[in-house]
Amino acid sequence: MSGDHERAGFEALAASGADDQAARSLAAKLKAAPDAPALKSLAALWLHCAVAQGAPKRFDVEALRRYPQGSLAASFVAMLDAEGFDPEPLSREDLGIAKLPPPLDYLNARILQCHDLWHLVAGYRTTALHEVAISGFQLAQFGHHYSAMFLGMVLTRVAFEAPQGGPILLETILTAWSHGRKSPPLLPVKWESLWDKGLSDVRARLKIAPYISPFPSDLFEQLNIPADVA
Repeated sequence: MSGDHERAGFEALAASGADDQAARSLAAKLKAAPDAPALKSLAALWLHCAVAQGAPKRFDVEALRRYPQGSLAASFVAMLDAEGFDPEPLSREDLGIAKLPPPLDYLNARILQCHDLWHLVAGYRTTALHEVAISGFQLAQFGHHYSAMFLGMVLTRVAFEAPQGGPILLETILTAWSHGRKSPPLLPVKWESLWDKGLSDVRARLKIAPYISPFPSDLFEQLNIPADVA
């Protein structure tokens, strides 16, 4: 095989990637015996995961509406409609995500579009307290700095204005963080392949249990605490 042909094959595999089974088979082959071509293929797949995915496509809400009742897609759209949410509440363009180097462009866009989906699958309500909780969950899952900044600002606000709420927030953050550490990673999940499955089936496939909140999820709403304080 010529050098140019080999290079072209490597670049094509790095751009396209491979399914999970092919990657596992390749890893098993290398574990059994060193093999230069297989090692190059593994390197190409590694590069694909690291830099070649680009920004994920936006969720097509109208397409999701065509999935049957009870499916993950239908449940997700129903939640968006009930809350009046946009599938991506922050603009990728305004945030300058396209200007980020790979893989940060992909990771930030994926986190942005999947936040509300994680609410649904991981069992977090869209209440003020559970926005705090899911930030703890996300911090444990992938350590994104936005979650750390959000939690730091919330705790600072409470420490200065409502310190009696500190124990509630800290226990909520801790239990959600523990939930995130015990749960399998959700960031690499290919949700597009699960839209037709029921929510309980999705949770079973991913081996994720819903979050068990130590306090009523709508505690702040019950106490009439303003959302900007919570």
